[in-house]
Amino acid sequence: MDLFLDILNIFNCIFIVIVTVGFLPQFFYIVFSFLKPKQYKKSSIDHSFGIIICAHNEEDCIAETIKSIKSQNYPQEKIKIFVVCDNCTDNTAEIAKSQGAEVIIKNNPNEARKGYALKYGIDILMKKEDGIESYLIFDADSMLHPDFITKMNDAFDSGSQIARGYCNAKNYDQNIYSGITSLYSIRDNRFNCRVRSAFNIPQLLIGTGMMISRKVFEETGGWDCTSLSEDAEFTLKRINEKRMIDYVDDAIYYDEMQSSLKETFLRHKRMGYGLMRVFFKQALPMGFKFLYTFKYTYLDMFLTLLFIPAACVACLWFPAYYIFLFSYYLAEGYMILVYETGMLMLYIIVFAFLIPFMLQGLLALLLERKRIPVKKFSRLLPSVFCFPFFMIIYAISITCGALSFKCKWGDTKHNSTVTSENISQMLHSEAEEQNAQIDEQNIHADKQHAQTDEHNAKTDGHNAQTDSKNFESNKKKKKIKTDKSYIVPDSSQDKEQDSPSD
Repeated sequence: MDLFLDILNIFNCIFIVIVTVGFLPQFFYIVFSFLKPKQYKKSSIDHSFGIIICAHNEEDCIAETIKSIKSQNYPQEKIKIFVVCDNCTDNTAEIAKSQGAEVIIKNNPNEARKGYALKYGIDILMKKEDGIESYLIFDADSMLHPDFITKMNDAFDSGSQIARGYCNAKNYDQNIYSGITSLYSIRDNRFNCRVRSAFNIPQLLIGTGMMISRKVFEETGGWDCTSLSEDAEFTLKRINEKRMIDYVDDAIYYDEMQSSLKETFLRHKRMGYGLMRVFFKQALPMGFKFLYTFKYTYLDMFLTLLFIPAACVACLWFPAYYIFLFSYYLAEGYMILVYETGMLMLYIIVFAFLIPFMLQGLLALLLERKRIPVKKFSRLLPSVFCFPFFMIIYAISITCGALSFKCKWGDTKHNSTVTSENISQMLHSEAEEQNAQIDEQNIHADKQHAQTDEHNAKTDGHNAQTDSKNFESNKKKKKIKTDKSYIVPDSSQDKEQDSPSD
């Protein structure tokens, strides 16, 4: 039995190393999260963009997405909207047409997922000579900040061929769960995208809020990734081609985050299924590639996707190992070892899991507070405290997907009632609040100037009084000197007169 326990301990040490290495990028990015991302010079040219929206039965939200695109602070003649209706059975196509979008119909039940929809739509668009220079890809529930295309245009004009924007959430305070998933999104922006941008490391695309130039599609033959994790697959393929993937921190868009456990579980299960296969097919070879090229980009992508098998180990091995160890020591009556094992399990849960992830959520909230569209941050504190438990659900769902033999693309249910007008009002209220703060600062500055002027006036008055006193004092001194100069000659004359008599 001792030999068996020794073997189990060796395996446990190996798995601890795997999980630790899988979390290393997060530690690295949190440490350097204070760095500023890459900035782009304002462009003097308005380039032409094609907006691609893949939609499957999205009649409830497609109109609002198109409205937010038409509300851009960018010349509308430089924007064309294309909606790829992927096996739709509702009124998505009709609504998109009524909003001024060009609709591409795709009906193929055997290829019913986003990767196939992108491939189908982009193949059609690449045959058109419509002068479009770059494409922006969004989900059907996305809403754009009014300056999104302007900021992406600056990046494109500066040479970016592939880029992603700042993924914000539009339903932070819908419930505690939506608050958690929203925090997870801005955590990725702050701790991953921002630092990669500062160190000029390629980004990992997330399927929406992407800019890809027409030139890239011409060179790659269109969209060439159709797995369940088409965004990660596309990222790693382009990195292997030595292409840069940029991050535009000022290009903000808003997505609807999951607001229930069921939605999150199904979404992350699909991610786990797709990412596990992308890991072994592309990320693992990148890890070996790093060993002889020493290029950090390869190591970064390998470690990022290593999180998937690391999550599987954390969910399967560690609970089984420590429960077995605890039970064995208890059955054998080794109470000291029972106590030590129990305390070790407690320390691991508290100090290696609960506290670190809770602090990550809180830190993301504090650092990104200016971009979070919530008036009372106290409403998000329950989400911060529950953040570690979300990571448990995340790891379990990833594990279920990664170990599945088959996984289907599922429909996305939208529960948020946020509209493009709500986003505009939110941004308008934020602008008013900022202006009010600026006005308050200006009033405070004016008060300080007035106090300074008053102090200077008092000082000038005091100086004038001092000068007046000095003038009177000098005048008296001069008078005394004048009197002395008059008296002295008389005394000398008396001495001269007295001399003969002597």
